[in-house]
Amino acid sequence: MNANVAIAINTKRAGRKPYYSKDSGYISRLVSLYNSGASVYQISEQLDVSVPTVYRWLKGIGLFKGRERDLERIMLEVELNGFAKIDKFIEGKRLEKAEPGLRTVRVNFGVGMEGRKFSSTAFFGSRPPVMFFVVKDENQFKFHISKLMEGLFYEHNPKPEQNLKKAFTHFVHSFGFPRTINNSPFENIV
Repeated sequence: MNANVAIAINTKRAGRKPYYSKDSGYISRLVSLYNSGASVYQISEQLDVSVPTVYRWLKGIGLFKGRERDLERIMLEVELNGFAKIDKFIEGKRLEKAEPGLRTVRVNFGVGMEGRKFSSTAFFGSRPPVMFFVVKDENQFKFHISKLMEGLFYEHNPKPEQNLKKAFTHFVHSFGFPRTINNSPFENIV
Protein backbone atom coordinates (compact mmCIF):
# COMPACT_ATOMS: atom_id res chain seq x y z
CA MET A 1 0.00 0.00 0.00
CA ASN A 2 1.55 3.25 -1.11
CA ALA A 3 -0.02 6.33 0.42
CA ASN A 4 1.16 9.86 0.35
CA VAL A 5 1.07 11.31 3.84
CA ALA A 6 1.04 15.03 4.20
CA ILE A 7 3.36 16.29 6.88
CA ALA A 8 2.57 19.60 8.51
CA ILE A 9 5.68 21.67 8.88
CA ASN A 10 5.62 24.19 11.68
CA THR A 11 7.20 27.36 10.32
CA LYS A 12 6.81 29.34 13.52
CA ARG A 13 9.88 30.14 15.57
CA ALA A 14 10.10 28.77 19.07
CA GLY A 15 10.24 31.19 21.98
CA ARG A 16 8.64 34.52 22.62
CA LYS A 17 8.05 37.04 19.89
CA PRO A 18 10.63 39.85 19.94
CA TYR A 19 9.40 43.23 21.14
CA TYR A 20 11.36 45.03 18.47
CA SER A 21 12.04 44.85 14.78
CA LYS A 22 14.41 46.80 12.58
CA ASP A 23 11.57 49.00 11.31
CA SER A 24 9.99 49.66 14.70
CA GLY A 25 12.05 52.74 15.51
CA TYR A 26 14.43 51.02 17.95
CA ILE A 27 17.36 51.37 15.58
CA SER A 28 16.76 55.07 14.93
CA ARG A 29 16.47 55.69 18.69
CA LEU A 30 19.62 53.60 19.22
CA VAL A 31 21.58 55.67 16.71
CA SER A 32 20.40 58.98 18.18
CA LEU A 33 21.22 57.87 21.75
CA TYR A 34 24.63 56.54 20.71
CA ASN A 35 25.49 59.72 18.78
CA SER A 36 24.42 61.85 21.77
CA GLY A 37 27.10 60.11 23.86
CA ALA A 38 24.97 57.75 25.93
CA SER A 39 26.71 54.65 27.25
CA VAL A 40 25.64 51.17 26.22
CA TYR A 41 24.10 50.64 29.65
CA GLN A 42 22.08 53.86 29.39
CA ILE A 43 20.89 52.88 25.91
CA SER A 44 19.89 49.47 27.22
CA GLU A 45 17.78 51.07 29.96
CA GLN A 46 16.20 53.60 27.58
CA LEU A 47 15.22 50.97 24.99
CA ASP A 48 14.39 48.30 27.58
CA VAL A 49 16.59 45.69 25.92
CA SER A 50 19.63 43.79 27.18
CA VAL A 51 23.18 45.11 26.96
CA PRO A 52 24.31 42.28 24.61
CA THR A 53 21.43 43.20 22.29
CA VAL A 54 22.61 46.83 22.17
CA TYR A 55 26.14 45.67 21.35
CA ARG A 56 24.80 43.34 18.63
CA TRP A 57 22.73 46.15 17.08
CA LEU A 58 25.62 48.63 17.20
CA LYS A 59 27.92 46.09 15.60
CA GLY A 60 25.27 45.17 13.01
CA ILE A 61 24.86 48.74 11.81
CA GLY A 62 28.60 49.41 11.92
CA LEU A 63 28.75 51.94 14.75
CA PHE A 64 30.58 49.88 17.35
CA LYS A 65 34.01 48.53 16.57
CA GLY A 66 35.31 48.21 20.13
CA ARG A 67 37.61 45.19 19.91
CA GLU A 68 38.86 46.05 16.43
CA ARG A 69 39.63 49.63 17.49
CA ASP A 70 41.60 48.37 20.53
CA LEU A 71 43.60 45.96 18.40
CA GLU A 72 44.37 48.75 15.91
CA ARG A 73 45.61 50.97 18.77
CA ILE A 74 47.83 48.19 20.08
CA MET A 75 49.26 47.52 16.62
CA LEU A 76 50.07 51.22 16.23
CA GLU A 77 51.97 51.11 19.55
CA VAL A 78 53.83 47.99 18.40
CA GLU A 79 54.85 49.70 15.17
CA LEU A 80 56.06 52.80 17.03
CA ASN A 81 57.76 51.17 20.06
CA GLY A 82 58.45 47.59 19.07
CA PHE A 83 56.14 46.35 21.85
CA ALA A 84 52.89 47.26 23.60
CA LYS A 85 51.35 46.51 26.98
CA ILE A 86 48.07 44.62 26.74
CA ASP A 87 45.42 43.87 29.34
CA LYS A 88 44.75 40.23 28.59
CA PHE A 89 46.83 37.36 27.30
CA ILE A 90 44.11 36.46 24.79
CA GLU A 91 44.52 39.85 23.05
CA GLY A 92 48.14 38.94 22.38
CA LYS A 93 47.16 35.59 20.93
CA ARG A 94 44.65 37.29 18.59
CA LEU A 95 47.34 39.70 17.44
CA GLU A 96 49.82 36.86 16.90
CA LYS A 97 47.36 35.24 14.51
CA ALA A 98 46.71 38.51 12.68
CA GLU A 99 50.32 39.72 12.48
CA PRO A 100 53.20 37.27 11.96
CA GLY A 101 56.37 38.00 13.89
CA LEU A 102 54.67 39.04 17.13
CA ARG A 103 55.16 37.28 20.44
CA THR A 104 53.06 37.49 23.59
CA VAL A 105 55.11 37.83 26.79
CA ARG A 106 53.91 37.43 30.38
CA VAL A 107 56.14 39.19 32.93
CA ASN A 108 55.60 38.24 36.57
CA PHE A 109 57.86 40.48 38.64
CA GLY A 110 57.08 38.53 41.81
CA VAL A 111 58.84 35.29 40.83
CA GLY A 112 62.42 34.18 40.90
CA MET A 113 63.44 35.37 44.35
CA GLU A 114 61.08 33.56 46.75
CA GLY A 115 62.84 32.25 49.83
CA ARG A 116 65.91 34.39 49.29
CA LYS A 117 67.11 37.21 51.50
CA PHE A 118 65.53 39.84 49.24
CA SER A 119 62.24 39.36 47.44
CA SER A 120 60.27 41.45 44.98
CA THR A 121 58.59 43.23 47.91
CA ALA A 122 62.03 44.42 49.09
CA PHE A 123 62.72 45.72 45.60
CA PHE A 124 59.38 47.37 44.80
CA GLY A 125 57.61 47.84 48.14
CA SER A 126 54.73 45.61 47.16
CA ARG A 127 54.35 42.78 44.73
CA PRO A 128 53.91 44.30 41.27
CA PRO A 129 51.14 42.91 39.09
CA VAL A 130 51.62 40.42 36.31
CA MET A 131 51.92 42.30 33.04
CA PHE A 132 51.30 41.14 29.49
CA PHE A 133 53.06 42.51 26.43
CA VAL A 134 53.00 41.92 22.71
CA VAL A 135 56.55 42.14 21.37
CA LYS A 136 57.94 42.70 17.90
CA ASP A 137 61.39 44.14 18.71
CA GLU A 138 62.97 42.08 21.49
CA ASN A 139 65.83 44.51 22.20
CA GLN A 140 63.57 47.55 22.60
CA PHE A 141 61.27 45.54 24.87
CA LYS A 142 64.11 44.36 27.13
CA PHE A 143 65.63 47.84 27.35
CA HIS A 144 62.35 49.57 28.31
CA ILE A 145 61.19 46.89 30.76
CA SER A 146 64.55 46.93 32.54
CA LYS A 147 64.25 50.74 32.80
CA LEU A 148 60.74 50.31 34.23
CA MET A 149 61.92 47.77 36.79
CA GLU A 150 64.91 49.89 37.80
CA GLY A 151 62.77 53.00 38.07
CA LEU A 152 60.36 51.20 40.39
CA PHE A 153 63.28 49.80 42.39
CA TYR A 154 65.01 53.15 42.86
CA GLU A 155 61.74 54.89 43.62
CA HIS A 156 61.18 52.50 46.55
CA ASN A 157 64.88 52.38 47.52
CA PRO A 158 66.40 55.84 46.90
CA LYS A 159 69.66 54.91 48.64
CA PRO A 160 69.92 51.12 48.36
CA GLU A 161 72.63 49.23 50.19
CA GLN A 162 75.16 47.30 48.12
CA ASN A 163 73.70 43.84 48.89
CA LEU A 164 70.22 44.97 47.81
CA LYS A 165 71.60 46.40 44.54
CA LYS A 166 73.46 43.16 43.87
CA ALA A 167 70.35 41.06 44.57
CA PHE A 168 68.29 43.32 42.32
CA THR A 169 70.85 42.93 39.53
CA HIS A 170 70.49 39.15 39.78
CA PHE A 171 66.72 39.56 39.84
CA VAL A 172 66.75 41.64 36.63
CA HIS A 173 69.15 39.22 34.93
CA SER A 174 66.86 36.29 35.84
CA PHE A 175 64.36 37.75 33.35
CA GLY A 176 67.06 38.14 30.72
CA PHE A 177 67.01 41.92 30.99
CA PRO A 178 70.16 44.10 31.13
CA ARG A 179 70.75 46.70 33.83
CA THR A 180 70.52 50.21 32.35
CA ILE A 181 70.73 52.54 35.38
CA ASN A 182 73.72 52.01 37.65
CA ASN A 183 73.06 54.67 40.30
CA SER A 184 69.85 55.92 41.81
CA PRO A 185 68.45 59.06 40.17
CA PHE A 186 66.57 59.70 43.46
CA GLU A 187 69.71 59.59 45.62
CA ASN A 188 70.27 63.36 45.67
CA ILE A 189 66.57 64.25 45.95
CA VAL A 190 65.88 62.48 49.24
